[in-house]
Amino acid sequence: MISIIIVNYNGAEYIPGCLNSIRERVSGEYEVIVVDNASSDQSAEIVEQQYPWARLIRCEQNLGFAAGNNIGGRQARGDLILLMNNDTVLVTDLQPAAELLRRGEGIGIVGADMLGRDLRSLPCAGRFPSPLRLMKFSSMLTQPAKLAANSLPAIAVDWMQGSFLFTTVENWQALSGLDDGYFMYGEDIDFCRRTAERGLCTVFCPAVRYVHFGGFDASRLYLLHAGFRRYFCKFSGWSTRMLAAIVLDLGLVARIVAFGLLYLWKRDRASADLLRYLIRAYAQH
Repeated sequence: MISIIIVNYNGAEYIPGCLNSIRERVSGEYEVIVVDNASSDQSAEIVEQQYPWARLIRCEQNLGFAAGNNIGGRQARGDLILLMNNDTVLVTDLQPAAELLRRGEGIGIVGADMLGRDLRSLPCAGRFPSPLRLMKFSSMLTQPAKLAANSLPAIAVDWMQGSFLFTTVENWQALSGLDDGYFMYGEDIDFCRRTAERGLCTVFCPAVRYVHFGGFDASRLYLLHAGFRRYFCKFSGWSTRMLAAIVLDLGLVARIVAFGLLYLWKRDRASADLLRYLIRAYAQH
């Protein structure tokens, strides 16, 4: 059985589409566990009233993405665990990815082809962070869908995005789930890194596809930086940690200066907001 875990926070706009796609696309036995992080909209009520076949777990406060998934994972009864964002919609069945995990050929995590609203493939995988790659965050991203022309059922990558993260319950339990020291951002890279340290690989499965409606919100920039700092603290030596911290700090300072000047020139709301988000990220480092 596949245990599908969805962490929800104010997802009333998206959660029906997500759950409907699971009902329509997934074959075989599965269960759905929705962990609601104290939503203030009606999304929890929508799940409770319109989707009684999904198990709803209500949290009293917003515990974050990693902790929410860990709560769901402790309730999972399947041999496979799939983490899905609430703002995703399945386009295909899960079985090709499930078969890869069940073969027992050293695969610990499987990711899928992530599509945008226009149904074009988006970068959904990447290489493990290094101080050099931090100089440009996008340099860590890869778009494995471009490699799918060779018709391989699986393509090895360092990490897959947490909006669709498929693993075995054995691997999940061995790692005690996600590291809930991450509130949001970085926990997926961390989980893939720890899986690799167990001798298992992460792969991209082009036969499974999903639409991800969400995107990065600049107001969460401080969480992204916090995630990278935690990652380097866990997996790097002293010198690499210091170099990564310098790169992150200098990058923030340079952007604060640049957008500060832009705001003085334009005096627009967008520049002011981004400047505020950058200052918050630096203040919390």
